[in-house]
Amino acid sequence: MSRQPPPALGLDLADFPRQTLPEGRVVHRSHRPDLGPCYFNGTPHCRFNLGGGRGTCYVADDIATAVREKVRESVFDQGVVPASLANSFVVSSIRVARSFSCADIASADSVTHGVTRMLGTMDDYVVPQQWATAFDKAGFDGVRYGSSYTNGPSTAWALFDEEGEHPFGDVTAVLPGAAACALAGITVYGPPHSDELEIV
Repeated sequence: MSRQPPPALGLDLADFPRQTLPEGRVVHRSHRPDLGPCYFNGTPHCRFNLGGGRGTCYVADDIATAVREKVRESVFDQGVVPASLANSFVVSSIRVARSFSCADIASADSVTHGVTRMLGTMDDYVVPQQWATAFDKAGFDGVRYGSSYTNGPSTAWALFDEEGEHPFGDVTAVLPGAAACALAGITVYGPPHSDELEIV
């Protein structure tokens, strides 16, 4: 079975296709309510995470992608998610204060550099993380990619910075997870969160 290979040793990525997340664009991030929305994760648990003191923050062009990246396979069977999951996160909207020049792995030209569609969908994160490290070392600010949990054009960004919370814009809105699920067309079942109850 064929698979996406890691970056070749000494690969020159200077002319790898780029796409810019421009200053002023509003992006969306699903995250725990007790954490800030601009946290760059340096653990090995996500697709394009960096290591060695570097981290990755995942944002999306639309709320639906941000939600589906959070609930993942939970919504596949019946198009619904439990209230416990919906209540475990919020979706923050962030107006980006600086531009990010990102490696566009969905570009048709990326295949000439050894990248195929598998990089954004493969279950094993080792190879995507190797590519993320190579992009970071080549001076890219992140990766532009298509979420595994949506279809159509790319709507997701994996941004690079030092590991930790590093605000890169102003938060313009924060939606409870259940409300964000509704906007994404996902039904939430189970008891509502206490914040949604009106005491009379």
